Amino acid sequence: MSKTISFIELTLDDCSSVRLLKEDIKSFLVLHTGKAGKTCTRNPMQADAAVFLQIAEKPHNVSNDSGDEECPFACSGLSSSQARLLGYDDITFVTVVYDDGTRDCYEVEFFEYELCDNNKWQQTRIAKDGTMYILIGKDLKMEDYVSAGDLMDAKEQHALKHAVRKHWKF
Repeated sequence: MSKTISFIELTLDDCSSVRLLKEDIKSFLVLHTGKAGKTCTRNPMQADAAVFLQIAEKPHNVSNDSGDEECPFACSGLSSSQARLLGYDDITFVTVVYDDGTRDCYEVEFFEYELCDNNKWQQTRIAKDGTMYILIGKDLKMEDYVSAGDLMDAKEQHALKHAVRKHWKF
């Protein structure tokens, strides 16, 4: 019997989180996991997970404790959740909570570089239609999951990411 996702909680490196409601999640795939373990909250967890997540173009901003609820990038079509996720590639845990109250926890593959909190193995891209794609995993390529022609121009996305980082200054 398959379970229905209630929401997905993305825990970020600064211990804040972004919660995505089920209607905001277009696709979620666990590509592979490594060793099993326990988190500090004693929930079963899979470590070294690689994941793919497709987020709706206008996700709800519920319990987003990672930034301002009033997003200064609304003119760009980004919600505050999307802006935070685009600005910093620092997702550390993905927790999937089901309607029956059970949960699956995944510690994602994370490789810090250049003395910052960004994950070298996380890719966050925006499509031309506003859909956000997040791919986390060593040696994975976004183009294997999303057509490059569907994605926002790289220069435009880089400028938007820079503006987000300048605003939040984490």
